[in-house]
Amino acid sequence: LQVQVLQNTIDQMMGEPLAADSGAVCESNNTNKDGASTSRANLNKERYISKKPLNATERKKSEKERKARQLRRLRKWLMPKNAIVALHELQGPGMAEFTLNTNGHETKAEIVINNVKYEATAPNKNLAKAKASEKALRDLAFSQMIRVRQQRAALGQQRQQQAVADGDNTIGTDSNTDKVDGSDNDMETDDRIAAEDLPMEHLASFALHKLFTDWEAEGFEMRPQIAYEDLGVNDNQVNKEFIAGLTVDGQHFVGKGRSKKLARKAAAIDACKALFGVEFDKSVLING
Repeated sequence: LQVQVLQNTIDQMMGEPLAADSGAVCESNNTNKDGASTSRANLNKERYISKKPLNATERKKSEKERKARQLRRLRKWLMPKNAIVALHELQGPGMAEFTLNTNGHETKAEIVINNVKYEATAPNKNLAKAKASEKALRDLAFSQMIRVRQQRAALGQQRQQQAVADGDNTIGTDSNTDKVDGSDNDMETDDRIAAEDLPMEHLASFALHKLFTDWEAEGFEMRPQIAYEDLGVNDNQVNKEFIAGLTVDGQHFVGKGRSKKLARKAAAIDACKALFGVEFDKSVLING
């Protein structure tokens, strides 16, 4: 009984006629027969009501909502990613590891992709890895673009040879239909070649990251290409401090820190405060 009632409820929700009941079910549902019939009639009536055509304002609103949904999906899918992340996602879990070699203040990063070695040198390992990854991404993109061009050229030549071989013997409506279908198939083939070979989503994510990074650098480099001076270290062996200085806009600033990097940062903080009125939090020096 419960199974039959549940089936009737599902059928009613789906807009289908109720299944034939046994005697016991009919007896148990006699009190609700009129109500169920009315509900089914109203539901069927709603189902067969033709949809009212949208006017210009409603169509414009519907199109705007559709574009908004597309943009929301696009924002979730297309996120800024640095070169290291983009390359790793493109190559997958089997990507080779970076080889790092530090010499003084410079770090050299090397990685082999498709039997080609890419290397870059930078002041720290993360920047070196990012530069090497960018070289690999650029090389992969160019090589795949060339491959796509060659595949399309070969496909076009094959189509031309096929057209010459077939000739124009077919006449009539069927011929025109075949041409339209062939054109659609050609476009689908071209799109499939590009989709399989060009890693556009990875390149687009890295392009966004690079664009934002460049904008950030332009906004925060108040005085680029400033030369720092290493002024030595104090004589206190317990609390050893390095001293660094810089000269900008005719003024000289000195900073101290437990490392050369922190000493330079302290000098830069004093310069920003004096020249631009920018005050940094003390945690900048504490956290390094």
